[in-house]
Amino acid sequence: MSRNLRLGVREVSIIPQDDSLGYVTHWPFPASFQPDVDNGTATEARVRKHIIVLLAGDAAEARFRRLTRRRQRPLNQDPGSDWYKAVDLAAYMTGSPKEAGAYLDWLLVKTREMIENEWTWAKITHVAETLIVERRLSGRRLGEVVRAHYEATIAPVFEQAQALVSRMRALEIQEAEG
Repeated sequence: MSRNLRLGVREVSIIPQDDSLGYVTHWPFPASFQPDVDNGTATEARVRKHIIVLLAGDAAEARFRRLTRRRQRPLNQDPGSDWYKAVDLAAYMTGSPKEAGAYLDWLLVKTREMIENEWTWAKITHVAETLIVERRLSGRRLGEVVRAHYEATIAPVFEQAQALVSRMRALEIQEAEG
């Protein structure tokens, strides 16, 4: 998900750590990132992307396990958990706990919808299959894996679609001239 949202990844792993089945580490926020001082449009967009990434692990796990909404395991709300970090970031962008809750609910729905997208899910599955073999991927290696998946599966579909559009335009031109 980080790659979809263009967030730099340091490392991704399926090596269990503390209370998780794996982890993703990102590059730290720059010193200029101060959401408590600047909560403008650019800051909100950056916070929104990070919250989506924080929520994506649980959403992907739920899809993988094919659980229904009622049977999903509860989000880990312990300090240090992804949910806790998401709540903390949301608090910077909202004016009250009620608004923060609604903001997080919306982003959770958005995240789940992104995970349900078949193209995104295929990419997640491909990365997971690579992680089963390699156990840990640097940000650079993750980029290589995602690019290889794109070139093997998605790019040919887009090329076919572009060719079809070109043929349809040519037919339209012929009909208009003829």
